[in-house]
Amino acid sequence: GRTEGGAQGSGDPEIIKAIKVREFHSGKIREYKTEGAMGETAAGYVSYIETSEYEAAPELKKILLTVVDEENKARKDIFVKTPSKSGGKEPSKNEIDSFGKIFADEQRALAQKGDWVQDNSGKWSRKK
Repeated sequence: GRTEGGAQGSGDPEIIKAIKVREFHSGKIREYKTEGAMGETAAGYVSYIETSEYEAAPELKKILLTVVDEENKARKDIFVKTPSKSGGKEPSKNEIDSFGKIFADEQRALAQKGDWVQDNSGKWSRKK
């Protein structure tokens, strides 16, 4: 995505690691989204969407939730580190949140038909 574009050149090891984590999980996340078990939140994170399949399979749900946690931690690292590149100081919570929202907009735009997405009011729907 465009949001990580500037990060590559910065050589920030945490950002590089976060991008690698995201690349590692991208295929799995695509599967979960296709199954309707994962969606994109308005804050720029992924969320587990309850499905009977995963509720009936605690082991598989545990793996899914681990992917959610790792993906969200990687995204948070990107959100925190990227805005700070501009001024060199720690970004405020507002800056981090607004970066997350920009990221969320991009993820919604990239979402495929039928993917769960959350709008800014917090309402979940499947992308048309």
